[in-house]
Amino acid sequence: MPSYIFSNDRLADDLDHLSDELERQLVLMAIEEQFRPHPLRALLAWAGKLMQSLRRTSGRAEMARAGA
Repeated sequence: MPSYIFSNDRLADDLDHLSDELERQLVLMAIEEQFRPHPLRALLAWAGKLMQSLRRTSGRAEMARAGA
């Protein structure tokens, strides 16, 4: 057999290996991203809860004034 056939097979194997390695790295990156802390999201969630709490407190104060 001509030698270029073997080199093409070797190239195909190398490309398969690189493709598998790239896929593995992308999966690892996705997993790490999923569990990475997101401080801005946490801050936004905290601010939302604070606003809800303030609205509830404000609503109770208005109801108390209206009833008194």
